[in-house]
Amino acid sequence: MLTYKINQNFYSHPLMRDIPHSFEIDDGELCWGDWKAGAQEIASCIINGNEYPVIMVRKYEKGILIWMNTGDQKISQCNAISRLDANFIKLLLNSIIHASEIKSYAYPEC
Repeated sequence: MLTYKINQNFYSHPLMRDIPHSFEIDDGELCWGDWKAGAQEIASCIINGNEYPVIMVRKYEKGILIWMNTGDQKISQCNAISRLDANFIKLLLNSIIHASEIKSYAYPEC
C-alpha cells in the first residue's frame, strides 16, 4: 500500500475534488523521475523518509499533462485498477470531467 498525501497548496485543485487529503492506494510499484521546471507536485508518497511525487501536473504545449504513479505493472494490472480503488477511479474521473478547469487552475495563461 502506498499512502498518497496531497500537497496542502493543492487541496482545492480540481483534480483533487472529493478526494481525502491523505489516502492509500494498493499499488505494488513506485516509479518516478526528474520533472522539468514548471511541473506541479500535487501529491507525494513518503517511503523510508524519502518523498516521491505520485501525482504531477505539467503544462505541455497548449494543454496539460496529468501523471499518476499508479498503474505501471509489467506482469498484470495493478490492484488499484483491477480492484477498482475508489480514490484512483475518482482521480481518473476528475482528470476527464474537470479537464478544462484543471488546465485553467494549474496554468491560467493557457
